Amino acid sequence: MTRLFLLLLLGYCMLLLLSSDTSFFVLSFIPIIAKGKMTLSSTTSSSLSPKSHFRNDRRTTDIGISSVTQMQAVAVPSQAEAEAENIIVEFTAAVDIIEKIKTYKEQLFVIADRTKRGFEANNEDRIEMNTIIKELTKLNPTKEPAKAYYNEKNNENNFNNINNNNNVNNDLIYNSVQGKWTLVYTDAPDITTLDNSPFSKLGRIGQECNPPYIKNVIEYTKPLWTYRIPFVPGTDESRILQKVVIKASASSTNPMKIELLLSGLQIESNDNNSLLSFFQGNKNKNENKNKPSIIDINGPINIPFGNLEILYLDHEIRIIRTFQNYIAINIRQKPNEEWF
Repeated sequence: MTRLFLLLLLGYCMLLLLSSDTSFFVLSFIPIIAKGKMTLSSTTSSSLSPKSHFRNDRRTTDIGISSVTQMQAVAVPSQAEAEAENIIVEFTAAVDIIEKIKTYKEQLFVIADRTKRGFEANNEDRIEMNTIIKELTKLNPTKEPAKAYYNEKNNENNFNNINNNNNVNNDLIYNSVQGKWTLVYTDAPDITTLDNSPFSKLGRIGQECNPPYIKNVIEYTKPLWTYRIPFVPGTDESRILQKVVIKASASSTNPMKIELLLSGLQIESNDNNSLLSFFQGNKNKNENKNKPSIIDINGPINIPFGNLEILYLDHEIRIIRTFQNYIAINIRQKPNEEWF
């Protein structure tokens, strides 16, 4: 009986396979997997004589099953079938999570663009953004985003060596905070008020995470009113990068939080005719015309600088909350789009 049933089941599957609609086949086969392997057993066969059993068989259906009072189908799922059912359930849940994350991120980018990185955000914008961040935090796919800054993994490099970007561990780039980031939204007043100076124009804002250091990078360009004034140092393309250098550390006991110590300050210019180069004293400009001017200030001690908590991290965006309870959202820089 069992063999005949399995042959019929195989025939059913073959017919479905011949169908042009593959999705129909998959959806049709899922209930069979979920119900488990069907085996046949007789509830009364032991009490029937061979003669009476023969008479019952003459009254059976085409597949040889007696009346429901004598024969019944019993579902006995195997371990493999149970695992297959779990995989289907988990896959469906994963697809649902991915769709939610995609939707929340789209909403996040809309608000960030509309509010000009949060600089023009009102209270309603901030509430809406915080609501989205709260939902994304629940769906954070990275369990140890601060792993690159664990104390046991930190390399105590000399301060002058942190300018070398070749020591980035590529294995950690997409499962940690490590890498270069550009700010797309913040509600921190020390950032949102930077655009009020008449002496410079605020450009991009970013962060370089290269263990054991973090650099907060702010780009300044010449304000528009200086373009027509003669004798102003620099060109229209001149810019200055301010980099606040912070020494960072984390622990596996709290993989979302990074402790910060203020370590120094760097100022760079891409133009040797700039005011920065003048104060630095670059006399031979022809030799240094392709090299950025750098002022490097390294204090004798590291000053406590609070901490940050990573609320969400994936291959594309990172959301952090400072110890002052402000939010910063950054997108990961692609290799061909790096600006510092």
